[in-house]
Amino acid sequence: MTQQLIETPEPGEVWPGQGGIFGGTVPGGENGQGYHMVFGPVIGQYAWGPVLEEAPADSLIDGVKNSVALSEAASEYPAAEACIAYTKDGHHDFCLPSVNELRESRMALGHQFWGTLWTSTQRSKHDAFLFRFEDAIQGSILKTAIFPVRPMRKVPLYA
Repeated sequence: MTQQLIETPEPGEVWPGQGGIFGGTVPGGENGQGYHMVFGPVIGQYAWGPVLEEAPADSLIDGVKNSVALSEAASEYPAAEACIAYTKDGHHDFCLPSVNELRESRMALGHQFWGTLWTSTQRSKHDAFLFRFEDAIQGSILKTAIFPVRPMRKVPLYA
């Protein structure tokens, strides 16, 4: 059986039935399989999580892996938990995107005004990565700081 590439709207356009806007394509993730990114709206402002604690979110490229690990941890990680709890168009598979997923979406979307968003990627036991969309600046800040979150879900490249 031949796989067929899933057709997408233009980056930045609503992808009907997929839970948000099409935010670009990641050619390959940690497992080497690419995927399309769908972003929901900003759903609130949250702290990332506790400081002085190594969080189980070490992937620079896989927001699902990070978000699941954070949601299963003993401590609370409000930003990731809010994204995992988000549902839209019947989809329950949203996550807090990784720093590289936001960078990939910035390349696809251009200069969208999305502000500064939390990523699911921890930098140290004190800090987690932020991504500023307007100028593609990646930085880090204390994990107890409050910043917006925008949930993302992965859609396979092929049907």
